[in-house]
Amino acid sequence: MTVALALLLAAAAPTGELSNGRISLSYYLPDAAAGYYRGTRFDWAGLVSRLEYRGQRFYGPWYDRIDPAVRDFTDTPDAITVGTNSSAMGPAEEFAAIGYDEAAPGATFLKIGVGLLRRADDKPYNQFRSYDVADAGQWSVAADRRHVSFTQTLRDRGSGYGYVYTKTLRLVAGKAELRVEHVLRNTGQRMIAADVYSHNFLVTGLNTGPDFAITAPYAITNAPPRSAALATVTGHRVGFTRPLTPGERVFMPVEGKGPYDFRVENLRTGAGFTVKGDRPIERVVLWSIRTTISLEPFIAIRAAPGQETRWSYRYRYFAPASRRRPRH
Repeated sequence: MTVALALLLAAAAPTGELSNGRISLSYYLPDAAAGYYRGTRFDWAGLVSRLEYRGQRFYGPWYDRIDPAVRDFTDTPDAITVGTNSSAMGPAEEFAAIGYDEAAPGATFLKIGVGLLRRADDKPYNQFRSYDVADAGQWSVAADRRHVSFTQTLRDRGSGYGYVYTKTLRLVAGKAELRVEHVLRNTGQRMIAADVYSHNFLVTGLNTGPDFAITAPYAITNAPPRSAALATVTGHRVGFTRPLTPGERVFMPVEGKGPYDFRVENLRTGAGFTVKGDRPIERVVLWSIRTTISLEPFIAIRAAPGQETRWSYRYRYFAPASRRRPRH
């Protein structure tokens, strides 16, 4: 697939819109034939390409172009180019691969929200690598003005894995609030257990730098590693020492003990969001480049055959009532 064709497919991909009078957002529909995202890394459901509140945009493309030949992404002064598997947006979620180590080359393993994938060789699992999709299951979508539910049904056809997975984006009436709700029912013969995290690709149109802060509900116990010298930790807060430039990134754990309750904001503009989850945190990672800040809390899910598990996140967005649009 050429870069031009990838961009053309993205522009033509099926989408939907939600609004509650305060927040408006656009989302992509999961579609194996024409969907925007058909990689094998992120959950196909609930990719948000735009969310706006009080004139502030919170999500959108953090890259300039797509090139399937790129492993993850490249960041040069000319452009940020992203590979197919990493071309997600918004509060995109990634589940750990299930059953990969036990699968022989040619056999299948599971990625929730994608389906059954085929192991190609003896190499370790690589989230940036594209795997053949053996069975993407069946997707259905139900929506109204304020909510959309995506349901993926994957039947156990001898692999031992089967499930019904529903992910809902719900705008709360009268509030600048988005709830992301999940239900996973195990209909197969094998245990489903995996970590999952939301990548939280925050895109505001402003360069990542000292105006931004990430606040945890706990005292952060680790200092930034040398590779993340662009970051600074003070008590409960992570900040940036200077604006990030092309090719620079921050990648670091955010260690400590506390609830799933975080705040990401621009201290100068007064815009940002909080996110609360209803599951204990396994670990938290911060990944940032010049165009996006991604706080990634991991949780663990588990469902034995015949069992159902649920989890949700609550995003609240804030911005001044009247503000000038930021300069790009």
